[in-house]
Amino acid sequence: MLDLQILIPVYNKGKYIEDALTSVLGQETTYTYEIIICDDASTDDSQTIIDQFCQRYPQKIRSYPNASNAGCLGNSIRCYEKAGARYVTVLDPDDYWTDPHHIQAALDFLDGHADYTVFMSNTLLEENGKQRPYHSGMSRTFGFDHLSGAVAGHTSATFYRNCGAFAENIDVLRSKVGTPQEKIYEGESFRSLLHLARGKGYFDPTIRSVYRVLDTGIWMSLSVSEQHYLNSEFYAEMLQFFDGRGATYFLEMAEKSSGAAAPFVEDLPPAAQVKFWETYLSVVAARNKTTGAESPTFAFLLPSRTVGGYEFLFTRLARALADDLHFQVFFIDYKDGVCRRMLSGSGVKMIEQGSELKLLQGGLLVFPATLGFELPVITGRNVRLLSWFAHPKSFEWLCYRTSKTGEAAKQHIEWLHAFRSLIFMDWSCWKAAERVLNATFTRNFVPVYATQKAISRTGGFHEPGYVNIAWLGRLDDDKFGAINPLIENLANLRDSVRVRLHVIGDGNMRSRLEDACARLSVEAIFYGTIIGEELDRYLVSNADIVFAMGISSLEVANLKIPTVLTFLSEGAANFDSYLWLFDSPQFSLGMYLDELAAADNLPVHQLSEIISQLKVPNAISNLGQKCFEHAASKHSEASVLGRLINAGSSAGALHGASPPSLFKRSMRRALRALRLAKG
Repeated sequence: MLDLQILIPVYNKGKYIEDALTSVLGQETTYTYEIIICDDASTDDSQTIIDQFCQRYPQKIRSYPNASNAGCLGNSIRCYEKAGARYVTVLDPDDYWTDPHHIQAALDFLDGHADYTVFMSNTLLEENGKQRPYHSGMSRTFGFDHLSGAVAGHTSATFYRNCGAFAENIDVLRSKVGTPQEKIYEGESFRSLLHLARGKGYFDPTIRSVYRVLDTGIWMSLSVSEQHYLNSEFYAEMLQFFDGRGATYFLEMAEKSSGAAAPFVEDLPPAAQVKFWETYLSVVAARNKTTGAESPTFAFLLPSRTVGGYEFLFTRLARALADDLHFQVFFIDYKDGVCRRMLSGSGVKMIEQGSELKLLQGGLLVFPATLGFELPVITGRNVRLLSWFAHPKSFEWLCYRTSKTGEAAKQHIEWLHAFRSLIFMDWSCWKAAERVLNATFTRNFVPVYATQKAISRTGGFHEPGYVNIAWLGRLDDDKFGAINPLIENLANLRDSVRVRLHVIGDGNMRSRLEDACARLSVEAIFYGTIIGEELDRYLVSNADIVFAMGISSLEVANLKIPTVLTFLSEGAANFDSYLWLFDSPQFSLGMYLDELAAADNLPVHQLSEIISQLKVPNAISNLGQKCFEHAASKHSEASVLGRLINAGSSAGALHGASPPSLFKRSMRRALRALRLAKG
């Protein structure tokens, strides 16, 4: 029986493979070995070079070229299938060995230590003509149950005992080919874990190989965002693959990797973004289950006796964090508050407004920016805060609500920013804060979300010869500047297109808007307020396109109806500018004209252009699908919860108890530091 097989999966590495083969064939060893090469239908001269070496060393090299390209994992599996020696190592064809006693050192150790399945040496990382050690530190032993001390050895320096790890998992690996998880199983990290599950590992700091860093490699061919994303996916996948074994390590690493990946999520395709946040939440939930009573604490501050957007958003988040993700969650409301009623039957613990809030170490309090001066007394070490700007007018409302001067409120906001405690619902809220305060803030976005729908729109126009347009939203003063211009613009089109306007919503401006439609001869149906499944059925059955703002726009997009965002003019002269939901910048769901002027190159359209786009064949279905995909990737429940948790973990910690005056000592220190930093 052979002592060792060196497996070399190859694809287009003709420039380097001679170095790899020569370094193996130059080994001085008492052990028997052979080289197994599987070329994956290379389009360069790789196979020609392999054939030449086979002719020169027929007793040492076996070549198994693929008739067609099988992909990285598929080709690796082909190599694994040939593994029948006592020991196995994998050598990438662009790397090479530098120590002629590499085989001897590895097999001597493994022969002398039957309980070890992995032997790793150090390697040199070669990049841009420079070399440096891949690892630093002393020799060490590690195992699967103590992975925090393990060494992630490089492929070129790792040898395995052939203990059945490959053979017994071939079918599992085959099932991963062509799936989103395929890349997770391609490299040495998985191979090493597979063998560490069956024995111990040993790291020898002696350098015995060179790892060439090439932009065509498995890892380096990925963007930074893809690398972070793959890391987070890897640890989450390993948690499942090993059925909970090593859970503490995998959960810790998955959460760290997800935190590092979060800032780059927007670089991923929409489907990958959704998958990332779903994976992140599954890791968080598993972590919280294992920690039990020691799981992190969330608290929400929203004393309220009326139902609005904040109430729906905060109660949905609180319920999901407590019931689905196993956080300890508190909610501060009046004794007879609406949020208390909305959270009835959940795992959220209610605290009466005015009571002291006790949080575990590292606990987080989330509150609307407008309540920044009304925080409760908080006790707990390393408490963190998140102040949520969910409306472009949040700063003005903060001043109005608290009768604070603009300067006092500005200091309050600067203090929160110094502690990384500001989050913004969207680009519009962030830009408004910068404009009003004449300051620069980090773009820390936690958007809103809407629930998924059981039905969706299909097909083209509902009614031949008509375009059925809907407005969804309140008809109050703050929305008048959005719907009134829409009515006026529809009136200007009545000679060129037949339009029916469905107005869904109610408010103190309804009669004025009804008068405007009658005066301008705009055919309109004022349906009043409808919600839930009744609303969904009405929109799917009647609307070809919907104009909306805020969460309403997401409710529509989740029905796969073409969705257009409106702007607010605040009494300005009539304007004719609209934006498709999928073109909105960084989670924006409508904005004021002041913010529109500050946005760069937004693809705004006049109403006539929007309607013309609908008349292109299949446009209604295609535009509805694009709006749906945008909402699903940017505004899913998983992505919002994930962003909130990640923002909370990044917020600065405040030490000790807090007086109602908002951590005065910490605030003074933070502002003093800001002034010093500004010189």
